[in-house]
Amino acid sequence: TAITTTIANNAVTVAKMQTLAGLSVLGRSANSTGNMAAITGTAANQYLRVNSGGTALEWGAITAVTGSGAAGQGTYWTGTNTIAGSVVYLVDVTNGRIQLNTTGSAVTPTAHYDLRVGTVSGNDIAAHLQGSVSNDWTATLYNTRSAAGGANSIWEAKVAATTSGDPFYRAIVTGGKTWSWGVDNSDADKFKLRPQVDLATGATGGEGLTITAAVTPLVGINTDAPAHPLDVNGIARALTWTSRTDATGATSTFGLGAGGSPSLFAAVYPNGNMGTIRFTTGSSPTANAVIVNVVPPAAVRHANKIYVTFSPLNAATAGEIDKFYIDPSGTTPGNIAFKSNGALTAATEYYLSFIVMGHQ
Repeated sequence: TAITTTIANNAVTVAKMQTLAGLSVLGRSANSTGNMAAITGTAANQYLRVNSGGTALEWGAITAVTGSGAAGQGTYWTGTNTIAGSVVYLVDVTNGRIQLNTTGSAVTPTAHYDLRVGTVSGNDIAAHLQGSVSNDWTATLYNTRSAAGGANSIWEAKVAATTSGDPFYRAIVTGGKTWSWGVDNSDADKFKLRPQVDLATGATGGEGLTITAAVTPLVGINTDAPAHPLDVNGIARALTWTSRTDATGATSTFGLGAGGSPSLFAAVYPNGNMGTIRFTTGSSPTANAVIVNVVPPAAVRHANKIYVTFSPLNAATAGEIDKFYIDPSGTTPGNIAFKSNGALTAATEYYLSFIVMGHQ
């Protein structure tokens, strides 16, 4: 007798179904509607796949990706289906570090991106970044730590020894100028800024800016051998010149060129390297004699002669400016001895101003 009652959905359990041979799955292998059947694997390392014609399911051998390597090595393709580990490409997963090392002596990476290149004959480019960007093309070294005073951002250029080349940077405008700046290893480790491709001496010998590596650095503009805190090979110009205010205590003494018993109206030294002296000559000023000797403060004094600019700023004696000059022999090294060319007029008021500009 036929049973026509429909079995409820999900009523047949797995245990009530027929048994299968080992390494089988129950399914429909043909690309058509029909009864299920066991699809049985027959060999090791097979997997269930659609055949190459896309018409049926089949068990097939795995097209293996094979290779060898060691712990900590990165992998790369050595062929269509083969990979290998590399002693050149190392990965430190624990610390998040990657190393490319062609030196032949692989070590644990010390930086998150660690590039070590062996001996190369000629030039080599360690990293190349290129893009066509309509706005800024930026490389940022950003330390986001804000609570630690030592949280610096440091970009280093380093060479192996004092016998090596120069560590320097270069900025290039294609078709325009090239600038380089860094440490000239062969010239006492001076810092140089050059309008050229490297730090070598240019056509005139000292183009650009040079700063010595002395304890108290000297700065040279268009000179490679600055001898002073600021040494300019050429004309220097400024809208404002300010004298130093930390040097005080200048003194002055009259000589025979000011006559007998000259009277001092005022001697003002607002700063150590400038001053004004207003005085009236005494009787019978001696010709070609020291009028007044100024002793500047030690901070602006020098064993060699000090060069000054000066002027007798008094309308009545304006025509006598050529009577004042600085005694080239001086009286004491570092002092300023104003001497007369001829004789000053007796009982006449003179107003002398001076500024110490420097020395050699």
